[in-house]
Amino acid sequence: MVANSAVGTVKLTVQQAKEGTREIEVESGDQLRAVLMAEKIDLYTTWGKVWQCGGVGQCGTCIVEVKSGGELLSERTAVEDKKLNGKPASWRLACQTLVGDGENSGEVTVATKPQ
Repeated sequence: MVANSAVGTVKLTVQQAKEGTREIEVESGDQLRAVLMAEKIDLYTTWGKVWQCGGVGQCGTCIVEVKSGGELLSERTAVEDKKLNGKPASWRLACQTLVGDGENSGEVTVATKPQ
């Protein structure tokens, strides 16, 4: 008999200025940018759409603001520290952020395009 490894799920609430709020069930450990792109959630401002790097952390345009549940997200990376220098600690780059650790569960709320 093979043991079944449990994968947690995270309830991700995404607040969008124009489109309203969406709730998504996310597998713990998924990359935030990939989830948002798969769900066709508009992550980028106008300039971000033009200059975005495709999710490798070089442009710093996939910014979200963590409203709650930040303890379920991966630690802020050195890339984020550099790109978000001087910005609020609640701001994250979606391409550098994992939702959960692969096993944990809970709820996270983020807002796209913080100002």
